[in-house]
Amino acid sequence: MEKRGFLAAEWIVAIVLILVGLGILIFAATNLFTKTDIDKNTCHFSVISRGSTPSLAQGYVPLRCKTEKICITGELFGGGCDEFEGEKGVTKIRVSDSSVQGLEQVQKIYAQSILECWEMMGEGKVSLFSQAAAENFGVGVVYPSCVVCSRIAIDKDSLNNVPFENMNLNEYMMIHLVPKTEKTYFDYMLGEEYSASYSVADNLLNLPDFDITEDKDGNIEDITKIDKNVSLVDPSIISTSREDNLKETAIIFSQISSPSHGGVLSNSAGVVAGLGVTGTFAFGPKFLSSAGKAVFSVPGAVIAAILGIYQQGSVTLSRGVSAGYCGDIEISSDARSGCSAVRTINYDLESISEYCRVIEGLP
Repeated sequence: MEKRGFLAAEWIVAIVLILVGLGILIFAATNLFTKTDIDKNTCHFSVISRGSTPSLAQGYVPLRCKTEKICITGELFGGGCDEFEGEKGVTKIRVSDSSVQGLEQVQKIYAQSILECWEMMGEGKVSLFSQAAAENFGVGVVYPSCVVCSRIAIDKDSLNNVPFENMNLNEYMMIHLVPKTEKTYFDYMLGEEYSASYSVADNLLNLPDFDITEDKDGNIEDITKIDKNVSLVDPSIISTSREDNLKETAIIFSQISSPSHGGVLSNSAGVVAGLGVTGTFAFGPKFLSSAGKAVFSVPGAVIAAILGIYQQGSVTLSRGVSAGYCGDIEISSDARSGCSAVRTINYDLESISEYCRVIEGLP
């Protein structure tokens, strides 16, 4: 009888321990891992799955990447962004309504979103968007495809004291460390060996330039390094009004690969190479000046940059940051030349269409 009672007590203890364990797991799932975390993990898993699939079958592997909606507000309770009215799944992030701390917090939100997008989408090292006919057989042209990683809006009425016109994400990401690391956002995303090659000052991009001599068949005969400063943008086209700097923005990941390893990326109306309306910058095997002249070209080189790419419009001045990687990207075991970029743009059809022909993922 005593033995039977002892066994019953053991069962009770075991059941209690199991229930406690389940409670801990449920708490972890609902508190330690938010729905946003789960969405990002699901997206990254789908990126890995598609990246390991041969190009002819990639279309059958969906990218399960849900756009994160972020509303930056100064309200402790309530608050909201008009741009997300009626939409579900909006993450509200409170920042201080002060000129210094508030601006710092807003820039950190953008920097983290840019970094997370880059990591979530594979850091440009796997091929995600297949235009199989063009890539494999050279039929037709390749074009850039995109995923909208996040949309960021600002609760204008609650942040009157934050000087958004003073935002400089490029500078912020060059001097601030990624949390829990000893590297700046610039070095972390780009790699120190490449970030040391670039500098931005007084709206001038200083980068190594190469004078390339080719034969009549287009083969490179000689490459001579020269130094050159390239103006990023004509300051007169930049609007600095508060209203322009409070437009909803999107952080997008875009990618394009060439028809064959080491091939030249197709350029359709300046869009394919990542060239915006102002023509100030291109991701690809070439950096372009505003006139479209190649100022940096090293075939086969891995080129990466995170710069204050001043695009047209409000994003241009305050939030125009792009990070890119040009070099070998992989489809299963096949490597080919390609370019990937994560950038901030205005969230409107005109701006998105400058860089994307196709949008994948979930709204």
